[in-house]
Amino acid sequence: MDENFIIVENVIEKDLLKVIVDFTNKYSDNVFVEGIQFYKNKGTSNSFIVRFTNQPDLEIFCYLVNYIKYPEGFRRFSPFLRGYTTLDFKTEKYKPSAGSRKMVYISRDDRDYDNVNFVTDKNETYVFNFSGKTKKIEYSEISFDLKLFKETDYVLVQTISPTIIRKKENKDQKKGKRKGKDFSVMMGCLGFTVIGLFVKMNGEEEAWGGIIFFGFGFLFMLAKLIFPEKFEKPLFGNKKGNK
Repeated sequence: MDENFIIVENVIEKDLLKVIVDFTNKYSDNVFVEGIQFYKNKGTSNSFIVRFTNQPDLEIFCYLVNYIKYPEGFRRFSPFLRGYTTLDFKTEKYKPSAGSRKMVYISRDDRDYDNVNFVTDKNETYVFNFSGKTKKIEYSEISFDLKLFKETDYVLVQTISPTIIRKKENKDQKKGKRKGKDFSVMMGCLGFTVIGLFVKMNGEEEAWGGIIFFGFGFLFMLAKLIFPEKFEKPLFGNKKGNK
């Protein structure tokens, strides 16, 4: 029985996947976002479950529930979601119901956008404000409704880790910077080649050396920009195989 998971319904798969990926990047310094598991219900196209390889604390669990409800960059995104957990807050003063199972949700009356509600298996309801305050409310907006994760009902779509995404982003950024430097060198070579040609036209025979040198440099950098894959291979074979 999986004790900590989030059920999300009434959403498109690619949209929810992007929301989870964005969240893992946002909290990439927290180990719990390594290996978040994204499951799809076999019986319907708009029901999903989010599970964790590394279990979060209750505070970050609540952040994720809130982020799925109010993701950045989405104008139309209205998920129905319930988080199920036995987690509790690390700080003693935030522990209104230590050890009990909780159902985390966003109140239909929420207008603050920076808190969550949770109802315990004793049907006690609390509001957790992201400023760090937990308050018990006298009425129960909804009753505790226990759901269990049955792996046979779901298929694993993707396991998400921000380090993989970060490495790809860093690689793309490095390629972009390298292209920028190569372009600058190419334009510099072109500039010196043009200057050499003007000098040659004024009768300076010694200008040929500079023209040839910088002209070759321009052609080399131009070829590198047009055919970058050709220059990613070793010039003299696979050096790893040499001793």
